[in-house]
Amino acid sequence: MKILGSAASVLAALRDEAQGEIERIEQEVEAAAARSRQDEPEAVETKDRPEKLAAAGRRRRERLAREDWEDRRAALRLREEWIERVIEEGRKLLEGAGEEEARRKLLRAWAEEALRRLPPGERCSISVSPRDLPLLDAELLGERMVAGPPEVIRGGCIVRSGNLVVNNSLEERERRFEAEWRAALARAYGS
Repeated sequence: MKILGSAASVLAALRDEAQGEIERIEQEVEAAAARSRQDEPEAVETKDRPEKLAAAGRRRRERLAREDWEDRRAALRLREEWIERVIEEGRKLLEGAGEEEARRKLLRAWAEEALRRLPPGERCSISVSPRDLPLLDAELLGERMVAGPPEVIRGGCIVRSGNLVVNNSLEERERRFEAEWRAALARAYGS
């Protein structure tokens, strides 16, 4: 049977072995740290990394903003094209031959609106497009209006009393109410 020695000598041997292992690990760590300090490209890259990340973030935000802008422009262009088609269809309906009684009602409504804007009691002249001259009958003219010379308008009427003029032609009404009908069409389109 072989005697290994005292417990104290075994502990001392284990301590020496552990101390040697600690020294070996410390040397490896020191060598790795020295290599890391000598490796300049990594140090430079690490220094300007936040700047590169910030620049990449700016480029990404700019690209997204540009894409968003292009999408909005395309959507706006599509909406405007749709509105123009609706306007053209509306013009065709208002200017079309249509039913004579419907044109007469519209002309009467616009003539009455014009009369409300002029001083009460004064005689007025009403001018319409050559196509609508047959609509100027006694019922429309009444006691206050007389037929004036035809006007080159798409429809509607122009009513005069002295120096005062109320232009209720289709062209003028379209211009006068453009903000309102554009807003209504934009709502109808869904934007």
